[in-house]
Amino acid sequence: MAERKNCMMCTGMGHFDTWSKPCPESSMHKEMDCPLCKGNCYVFGDWKKCETCSGMGGMNTWSKGCLKIDMHWRKTCHMCDGVGYTPVAAYPQVPPSLPTAPPMPVPMPMPMPHHDQPYVPPPCQAYPVPGPVPVPMPMPIPQAPPGSGHPFEGQWRNAADLHDVSTMVPLGPSKFMMTNPTQSWSPSFCNVTAPSVVTFNEGGLSSLTATINPENNVLTFSNSCQMVRLM
Repeated sequence: MAERKNCMMCTGMGHFDTWSKPCPESSMHKEMDCPLCKGNCYVFGDWKKCETCSGMGGMNTWSKGCLKIDMHWRKTCHMCDGVGYTPVAAYPQVPPSLPTAPPMPVPMPMPMPHHDQPYVPPPCQAYPVPGPVPVPMPMPIPQAPPGSGHPFEGQWRNAADLHDVSTMVPLGPSKFMMTNPTQSWSPSFCNVTAPSVVTFNEGGLSSLTATINPENNVLTFSNSCQMVRLM
């Protein structure tokens, strides 16, 4: 069973006040229940703060993270569905199944020799040798087809996370697909709307734009996230 722990969004108080600060249920300034624990003050398992809304669950007029009670609140964060945090999925390492040993053969009864014929021992039975244990191959990261030379084509690493790598694959003269095996969002599709700008219109990054700086190969998103080219 998952471990029970204090809610990391409201610090175990369960609610937020008029100034978007954690507060207990008895506070006279209480405005809303915590989006993560629903007012229970605790959660189960591990949770990761949403990088798009900075763990607030919503976006304000300036595309910054904020709670829904904020006077400048504009929309719900599409990455965490307004919760502010996303569960950390646990993938147990399941060992590959080993081949079972063959059953032991039943020994043949030793024939009794006759006086008129020599004794012939039974033939030896060879045991089958088990083959090599199959090793699961890791899921390959999709590679962009070489030769197009477009500035958005290739692999991009999150500037704040060394293990967060995305791949931009061209689908046409002005359309690309971005995939990321380390994230839970679905593949995103974007169109080139300017020589250095792409606009995401489908998938997990929908409604975002990204601008490339050809001098230092840095891709900057409209939510202030940055990616650095790897190839």
